[in-house]
Amino acid sequence: MMNANYYDFKNIEVNKNNCFTLLKYIFAFYIVFHHFLVITSHVDYINPGIFVNGFFIISGFLIFNSYIHNNDLKLYAQKRIKRIYPPYFITILFCVILGLTITSLDCKSFIFSPITWKYITSNLLFLNFVQPNLPGVFENNELPYIDASLWTLKVEILFYVTVPIVYYLFRYIKVNTIILGISLFSIIYYIITNILFYVTNNTIFYSLSHQIFGMLSYFYIPVFILFNQQKFKSNHIQLLIISVIIFILSYTIFPVFTYLEPITLSIIVLSIALYLKKLSFSYKWKDISYEIFLLHFPIIQTLATLNYFKDNIYIMFIASIIVILLCSFLLHYICKLVIK
Repeated sequence: MMNANYYDFKNIEVNKNNCFTLLKYIFAFYIVFHHFLVITSHVDYINPGIFVNGFFIISGFLIFNSYIHNNDLKLYAQKRIKRIYPPYFITILFCVILGLTITSLDCKSFIFSPITWKYITSNLLFLNFVQPNLPGVFENNELPYIDASLWTLKVEILFYVTVPIVYYLFRYIKVNTIILGISLFSIIYYIITNILFYVTNNTIFYSLSHQIFGMLSYFYIPVFILFNQQKFKSNHIQLLIISVIIFILSYTIFPVFTYLEPITLSIIVLSIALYLKKLSFSYKWKDISYEIFLLHFPIIQTLATLNYFKDNIYIMFIASIIVILLCSFLLHYICKLVIK
């Protein structure tokens, strides 16, 4: 039997001079750019899932690092709830109020519509797939959804739930064994569900591949790197070169290599975040990437609905970024006041 104290977790440190905040902004703004292209009926040739998975990688590394240094379950839950739920709750209410102002229905019909209340209840519980639309809102847009980004949050929250469970299992199973086991299970699950999707053409398998079990590898391979930082640091340049080559090949001539993406993308993201010292000044930046992620979709949808700047997509994009940033900063500071 192995006790968690066998690993001296206190010796696992993450240098504060890192690029995690910068990468979060890059990932967030690319997702904004992707959704802007989709909403305005343009084609995006880059897979946006790369950037969503990048968030999962950073989250796995940082959240598990935080938990091993303070594994008070109550404090851990409080911190996660305070960070995730207040901005999310306000975003859902913002979307409903926004919907009320631009719906094609009259106010009374909108307010008393069962669809409105189904949207509120299901989304406040992170069950966005149950009711992603509001009545009479964005019906003529390229996508009718209120906030298509929110599906990732239920996956992220389930990741958080696994952290204390996995930490507890360290008492009985070797750290590397359980982390690699979870990651391998996730990759195999993802492969099987994707094969079933291609064979049956049933979209349920595609959806299942992008839920918690299919995404666990993006969260836990970074945790493996966290526990093996010294070896990773010594070999990160070689690992980075190999990973970049495999990653490029997976999106060009060898698509089968995409099944290795949890490994290659984790190495690429963490190599940049931990060892690109010239950009480490960004660790001091205020991090509102989560607020940007929450708010950007309904804001772009609204600008598209109102046909603002429809004749100049570049001005519309700049206007979208400005409004998104202003609203994100406002949401960030409102939540700070509420939490205090």
